[in-house]
Amino acid sequence: MWEQICRAAPVEDDRGVSGFRTALGIRGVALAGLGAWLGLRVFNQPAPTGVAVLTGLLLVLADFHGDPRRRLRAYLVTATAGAALVGVGTAAGSLPIGALALVVATLASLLALLRSAGGLLVSAGTALLADLLVGAAAGIQGDRPAPLAAAALMGGLLATGLAFTIGPAPWVSPVRGATSSLLDACASVLAGSRPGADLRDTATAMVGVYLARPERPASPLPSAQASVSLLADLTFLADVLGSGHAPRTNASAADVLRSSRQCLEHPRSTTDLVALTSALRRLDQPTSKTSFDDAAVMQASRAVGRHTLQMLPGAAGHSWWLPPGLWGGVRDRLTSDSPVARAVAATAVLFGVLVLAADYLPTTHPQWILLVAVSAFYPSASRAATKSGAIVVGTLVGAMVFLGVAAILSPSNPGWWLVLLLAAGISMSAPHSSSGTLLGQGFFTVLSLTLLTLATAGTSVAAVPERAVDVALGTAAAVLVALALAPRHLRARTRRAIADLMLTSSKAITDAPTGGDSLPRLAAEAQSQFLRCVDIADIGSGGRGWDRGDAADWLDGARVVAQACSVVAVCKESDEPNPVTPTWSRAGEALSAQRDALLRDVALPSPPVVPQWVGNDVWSAAAVVLFDNMRRQAEQLRTLTAHG
Repeated sequence: MWEQICRAAPVEDDRGVSGFRTALGIRGVALAGLGAWLGLRVFNQPAPTGVAVLTGLLLVLADFHGDPRRRLRAYLVTATAGAALVGVGTAAGSLPIGALALVVATLASLLALLRSAGGLLVSAGTALLADLLVGAAAGIQGDRPAPLAAAALMGGLLATGLAFTIGPAPWVSPVRGATSSLLDACASVLAGSRPGADLRDTATAMVGVYLARPERPASPLPSAQASVSLLADLTFLADVLGSGHAPRTNASAADVLRSSRQCLEHPRSTTDLVALTSALRRLDQPTSKTSFDDAAVMQASRAVGRHTLQMLPGAAGHSWWLPPGLWGGVRDRLTSDSPVARAVAATAVLFGVLVLAADYLPTTHPQWILLVAVSAFYPSASRAATKSGAIVVGTLVGAMVFLGVAAILSPSNPGWWLVLLLAAGISMSAPHSSSGTLLGQGFFTVLSLTLLTLATAGTSVAAVPERAVDVALGTAAAVLVALALAPRHLRARTRRAIADLMLTSSKAITDAPTGGDSLPRLAAEAQSQFLRCVDIADIGSGGRGWDRGDAADWLDGARVVAQACSVVAVCKESDEPNPVTPTWSRAGEALSAQRDALLRDVALPSPPVVPQWVGNDVWSAAAVVLFDNMRRQAEQLRTLTAHG
């Protein structure tokens, strides 16, 4: 599936050696061995055994992060929902084939939409889509839904138990870990134990981590929105502290940041929750008139603490109810320029058509056609073709390995069990890379054919050509759908997305001196527009004609554009009157000029240098920051335009 919604990000697992995910390999060996032995030797149920092993291995690959309770909930919910989807898909097989294709297309598109929300839904969504397709394939073959749903549940529960006993995943995800480290660095600067210069470029690096991780938080739930808002305010704080203006040390703000870090690392600790609440109360005490930098530190630190509280289970502000502004955020991410809408439509078309094809084609294993498309499809034709090529080559290599083993071992030789375990271990532990895809697909082919051999008590050499053809058909369909429906002109889409963000920020700048109350709405709109920029950059980065470093720069430029809302918030929270000055008005005009240049695909103009004012005029100093940011944006977005 596309890189936004799958685990195949170009980031190595920090628990493996040279990218190999050792813990997943060991879990795969245990699940395949135990599941196959119970299903084939104890219960003698070949079809349910295949379903149990496959769905269990998919959940092994999910490898959820989180504190133990959160991980357990994620595994149990995914296992239960996966079993239900297997049952629904199998039961729908009794419908006319057109109706079955419509059911699969509808449910697959809904799962694609959920996966765009990031977080645990990224890993869960891929497993759930595969579960749905396993059920649909079984329905085409006329299997009964109850035994297969029960088998899928058993496989999921077995994967859950293994996840908590063999190499449990670190509960801190890469994005959460980077956030925690940046909180600590900012707290050290505010405590006076570290120079502010150490924070230069840390915000940009944080954006790079966010772009590289497909499990980044991006859902409309309040806790996920708070996580994105925390990153926005924390990177704003890092920019202020690393600017060289050297705001005064602030022990109260440092306490809030340290307490926030403790709460993020120990989300169920009552002691840490009380400490953060107390630190926020101290920071909220009235203070004397301050400079812009000091006011920004106070405002950003308070915001970080409050967002942290909203992310904690059981804390005030935490809710599973959808926020009132949900539709606005969804609308911003589902515009005609958004890749999410295209991905949802492409998913429906791909799997709806493949269900029809699997029914009409003379194949005895329709799941092979359907499941390979899950791995092969990206909303980028070049990347889908690259991935598909690796899958096809891996399948052919795996088929040759299987035929070599079949020439050595007789059908009844117990050595097939060793082959099964070896194939499961290698396919599950293969790294996230092109060579890893080839290796994983090759040994997954060996795993599938070996399991078939054990289930039928005979060497399944005859199934080798069929698997090769099915894989070729599934990958070809993925590439064709990507060619037809993948979003094109991604650079232009990125320019338009950032231009919309510039319009929102310019409105915040223009409305601020008049005392309007539109800032909360504009800030929420800017956040959803930033996530739209992430959606586009995620698809384009690493593809043909794109450089991941450039994509990270563009995304950081978008973050700096959205920072205007944070700058305005600092001014609005100050007790100084709202001045309508020519300089402040020029800031809004300069941002509008950059927007016009971006839409015309020409180099962004760098705004004129504004002299630094003497004194503690927060509004004037904020205008300087806005102009500095616009010069920074012009440089970061330089490679995005044709004449940059």
